[in-house]
Amino acid sequence: MIKHIIKFLLPPFILYPFIVLYRYAKYLKHRFIDRKTFLRFSLKAKPESGYYPNHIRGYVKCQTALAKNLKNPRCVVIFFNVIQEWISGGMMSIDRLAVHSQEYAAGFTVIQSGLPIPLACIKNPYYDWGVPVIDFKYIIKYVHPKTLRLNIPECFVQCFLNDLTAGIITYLRAIPNLSINILNQNDRIMPNQHSIEELRTLANGRLTITAAHRRYCTKEKEIMYGAPVYMLTPFLPNFYRLNFNQKENIIIISDDAHHMKERIIKQINNNLPCFKTVIIQNMHFEEYKKLVSKAKFAISFGEGFDGYFLEPYLSNSIGIAVRNNVFFPKDFKHVPTVYESWEQLHCNIITDIKKWAYNEKLYCEIQSGVEAELSRFCNNEQSKKDLAAYYERLLSTGG
Repeated sequence: MIKHIIKFLLPPFILYPFIVLYRYAKYLKHRFIDRKTFLRFSLKAKPESGYYPNHIRGYVKCQTALAKNLKNPRCVVIFFNVIQEWISGGMMSIDRLAVHSQEYAAGFTVIQSGLPIPLACIKNPYYDWGVPVIDFKYIIKYVHPKTLRLNIPECFVQCFLNDLTAGIITYLRAIPNLSINILNQNDRIMPNQHSIEELRTLANGRLTITAAHRRYCTKEKEIMYGAPVYMLTPFLPNFYRLNFNQKENIIIISDDAHHMKERIIKQINNNLPCFKTVIIQNMHFEEYKKLVSKAKFAISFGEGFDGYFLEPYLSNSIGIAVRNNVFFPKDFKHVPTVYESWEQLHCNIITDIKKWAYNEKLYCEIQSGVEAELSRFCNNEQSKKDLAAYYERLLSTGG
């Protein structure tokens, strides 16, 4: 009623500036007060509108049911995962840890939750979660454990700290046995020591780190971070295996940014016209698994010792990479499909692919030989041992 009276009494040209100021004030209130960011700025990409909980129909009902229906919520382990409409090795690795944890976490309820905390726990169009993802806001509302372990990916530690509200901090401090573990899947993007100390303070000193690669699971890293570092070998997924004569002239290219990538792809296209190069983008994981089983080769432009190099060998295919000392184990043998530099790969890739692609015996010898070498460091039996040890420590320390 008051708005209508004001509009009637004041001419539009006088009223308009006040309307603009009012709307801007509402925006500032939403941006910096309602969302509790308090002028914190980050480099996180702005999410699409659908990522916000209030834009998803039935979200409250679904999340409330997931949180309320948890069994034995007195002892809880939470694996935080990235909630975005993309797919990554780290994302899938955490999901598999949560899935296999249900076998070893006797007495614990295993939950997967999402980061950044303010965003909705959406369904991923490119990957099917093995363990449902529950919005952390609903966990703190309906789940009140005596023992709680938080597993936070290294790249999201600062994001997690930034998103802590007074309500979340109060909830965490009320838990008698709270502990935090940093999932270090890539040592190059570990948080700074100040952020590690913030987590340690939040956990009352109960802080550990689990490494996904042996290269940085060392005593030196324990001293550097001031926390115990344990190995937690990622689980390998099941892949389709096709024989050599069932494969096609396809070369998979990882969706990683690299200064040599365009140059190498152009070189392949110009010199190997009978081969098709496929950059993995916007593809469901099951579709990717079928493609990698058909492809003769895959090239990793990322970490090197990653899924694009490892997974082809699970499909009777050949993965190609450049040795990266951050991720490759120190005693990983020299194999023909791992080059010592990008320049060496660039000089030899065409000759090597021509040599391997049309000689079934040589192709199969290389494939089986590198797979055997990989199995020394990556196998699900070792993953199970590491995960079992993880929960044994958790049980013995009470969190």
